[in-house]
Amino acid sequence: MTKGGLVTETVEIVVESDVEGSRDGGRASIRVRGARVTLRVPGSVSASAPEPASASAGSTVARVELLWLTPAETEVLEHGGAIDATQGLGAVLAPLLIRLGGAQDDRRRLAIMARGLLSAIAAERAVSEDHDVTARQRLAVLAMQLVHSQLEDPGLSSASIAQQLSVPLRTLQDAFRSSPASLAESIRLLRLERAWLDLHSSPGEFPLDVSALGARWGFRGRDHFVRAFERHYGVRPELARDASQSAVRV
Repeated sequence: MTKGGLVTETVEIVVESDVEGSRDGGRASIRVRGARVTLRVPGSVSASAPEPASASAGSTVARVELLWLTPAETEVLEHGGAIDATQGLGAVLAPLLIRLGGAQDDRRRLAIMARGLLSAIAAERAVSEDHDVTARQRLAVLAMQLVHSQLEDPGLSSASIAQQLSVPLRTLQDAFRSSPASLAESIRLLRLERAWLDLHSSPGEFPLDVSALGARWGFRGRDHFVRAFERHYGVRPELARDASQSAVRV
């Protein structure tokens, strides 16, 4: 089993055709293996199932570098088996994965949206009686779902997450001991990633207000944001917007 972590990985999106339609009862399905997400489309797709319009079956439709899932999220998704891509969050995720194969400038943004949906699916499984999940995995997965949904909240912190989950802060911190990043570090990294994305979404189209950008993603003060951004990306925010977007590769 490949463990995921909140580190930068090249995430691979694949569309495969199940000609026999035998796997997963003939339904369109999604599987997660580490940093590889596979959308499997049966040979005979029902009207409610997604149809790959811009990607040829069996092809890798996108590779994109981004912060990936925590070990707990990856384990829950892997052990839980295929995600039904014809209903629920899986039906929302499937066409998003296909769109990643298009010639769009916002592929990284779409990939981040896909990661958020996978995090939400992991959270659904963590509280379901149909899936065997440890207490530590459940706590870490539910914490990350709250992080993704509240990333723009300036009050988001490990303490606020612990309060929402009604657990002691130390218990929550212990749930992330096997992760490459603590919960607090995960929040910081995800916010930096969103700031980077904002800088590259519309380069040169508006005067850059570094203080406002940092405040939007929960950094208290311009200097704090600039130091954190430069330490992580090796360049100051005001220079990053002009950098090449070659981190997204197809």
